[in-house]
Amino acid sequence: MSAKTEPLRPGSRVRVVTLGKHGIVEEGPNRKGQYLVSVGALSIWTSLSDLEALKPGKTSKKRKQTHRPVPGAAAVLSVDLHGLTKDQAEYAIEELLDRALRTGCDRLEIIHGIGSGAVKTAAHKYLAASRHVASFKLDDANPGTTWAYL
Repeated sequence: MSAKTEPLRPGSRVRVVTLGKHGIVEEGPNRKGQYLVSVGALSIWTSLSDLEALKPGKTSKKRKQTHRPVPGAAAVLSVDLHGLTKDQAEYAIEELLDRALRTGCDRLEIIHGIGSGAVKTAAHKYLAASRHVASFKLDDANPGTTWAYL
């Protein structure tokens, strides 16, 4: 970012360079100088050097979606790992798990795709090591998706 641009604030539109995706700044900077950015269903902490400010777009009257469980219904959070490296995928799952624990979600949908299986293997390894995950399994109808149960 150049000296002429304004500092990032919550609501700023940005491009996350390492993901190649657009997102919205939710919080930041924290003590480490990182910003919390929402990219679809994914929220990540990232450094300013990984962000490119975008021009403000049309403001939407749509309220920010919050993932709160609906009484009597199973709560589900989802993340799409397509195009991520193994390390980025593990980080995305960690962030999703953190969000699930904060909101009381009991089920996670992890979309890893089929491909070489490297991201799926990394995801399963991470889930198996987590003390918060009771179980996980491949979707019966879609082998590119894993369901994790908390």
